[in-house]
Amino acid sequence: MFKKLTPARTIAIAFGLAAVIVIILGIQGPSGNSPAASSVTTTKVSSPSTTTVPRVTTTTSVDPPSTTVIAPTTTATTTTVSPFAWNDWHVGITTTYEQGGMPDGENDRGISNVPSAWYGDWTKHLCGPDEDGSRRVDLVGCDNMFYAAVPCPDYDSTGFLPNNAALGPWPMPAEGQSSFKDRWIEVRANGKSVFVQWEDVGPLGPEDADDCSYVFGGTPPAYLQSGHTFSGLDVSPLAFKLLTGLHTLDEIDELGTITADWRFVNAKDVPPGYWVVNPTHSPPDW
Repeated sequence: MFKKLTPARTIAIAFGLAAVIVIILGIQGPSGNSPAASSVTTTKVSSPSTTTVPRVTTTTSVDPPSTTVIAPTTTATTTTVSPFAWNDWHVGITTTYEQGGMPDGENDRGISNVPSAWYGDWTKHLCGPDEDGSRRVDLVGCDNMFYAAVPCPDYDSTGFLPNNAALGPWPMPAEGQSSFKDRWIEVRANGKSVFVQWEDVGPLGPEDADDCSYVFGGTPPAYLQSGHTFSGLDVSPLAFKLLTGLHTLDEIDELGTITADWRFVNAKDVPPGYWVVNPTHSPPDW
C-alpha cells in the first residue's frame, strides 16, 4: 500500500532529489564526460604523437642500401677493358721487306714466298708476284698490297697450334680458319705510319720461326737473343717505300733494312689511306 504524501514529506523528497542532481552534475562536469573518459582521450592523442615520430625518423634513413648498390659498379667497370689494351708498341725492330708471291732470291735464305703461311699459292691471291709494289692497289679480287709478316704461326706442318692461337686477343677460329690472318698492324718509322695486314709468318729463318713470346709478349725478338742479323718484321715493298720515301727496288735493296716500331690495331681504328682501298678478307686456301 502506498503511504499518503503529506506536505512535509513532499518537501523532504524534493530536497533529496535536488541534492542527488547536484551531486551528479558535480561529478560529470559541464561537458557531460567523466574525468576517466577525458583522461583516456588525452592518452590516445598524446601517445601516438610521441612514439610514432621518432620511429618514422629512424626508418626513413636509407643510406646503407645506397652504399651497397654502388660497390659492384667498380668491379663491372674493370671488366670492360679493350682487348687491345695489352698491346704495346714493339720498339726499335729491324724491319725488312717481303715480296709476296715471289720465288726465293739470294737474300731470302732459301725461303720462297710463292706460298704463304695460309696460302698454297700466294701469287694467285695477289694477282701476280709482288716484286716491287708497283701493282695497282684497287684491283678487285686481288689481295691487299699492304701486308706484313711476324713470327708466330697458328698452323704448321702438323696442323693447328691452339696454344699459339690462344695468345692473341681474338676468338679461337673455326676449324680450318685462322684468327691471325688479315689482322691489322700499324708500322711507324721516320715520322710516318703505314697500316698493313698480317698475311704471312716470318721473317726469321726456320730456327726462329716460332717467336710468339715476342709477337704477343714483352720479350725481345729471337734474332736479338740468338745473335742473328735477321729482322723481326717484314712489310710489303709498297709499305717499305712509303716508310722510307724511296721509289725503286734498287733503292730499297741498297738500303736493306730500317728500324721501325709496330703494334696490332683494331680494324675500326685504321685510318683512311691506300691500305684500305682493297683490304684482304680471304680465308686460308688449304
